[in-house]
Amino acid sequence: MEKIAKRAGASSKTIYSRFPNKEAVLRAVVRRMFDLSMASDTRVSGAGDPRRGLRRIGRDLASLSAAPETAGVNRLIMSEAFQVPELGDLFVELHERATELVQGHLIRWAESGLLSNLPEPRHSAMLFVEMTASLPRLHALLGRPLSAKDTEKLLTVAVDVFLGGCGYEGNASESASDPPS
Repeated sequence: MEKIAKRAGASSKTIYSRFPNKEAVLRAVVRRMFDLSMASDTRVSGAGDPRRGLRRIGRDLASLSAAPETAGVNRLIMSEAFQVPELGDLFVELHERATELVQGHLIRWAESGLLSNLPEPRHSAMLFVEMTASLPRLHALLGRPLSAKDTEKLLTVAVDVFLGGCGYEGNASESASDPPS
């Protein structure tokens, strides 16, 4: 708590006046990391183009999952969640937020006829989140992050496989021309 206070330019008393305990501070920090890493335009980018939109969201999820800070928080959550269930709840909450973001886009694209074979949207969104975030998260947890090139290959394949299963008939070659942001 002292380190957090020092970095914030405040006293630990000030931090405790805003947050009731360490868990609340961790929750606020992790939520902020999620909000900052999921680009604000991710919510609206690619609104008419599923491939571009999912690549953008997938890239943001992969980047967040691979960030050293996120890996540290994930290590803490994974090691302590059994004894402090609220930490596990935090991980689940962030996964839910990512799922809801993807689900909203999937529903809009399905309603506009772009995803003619979209399975149940919520579970489809969960699968997409894991397709793009799981390997970068695992590699970061193990201290062996994926290279940018490998991450881009993963995203290209994940988006193409996912959209193929959802009945999207857009041009797959668009994936290769969508540059990283």
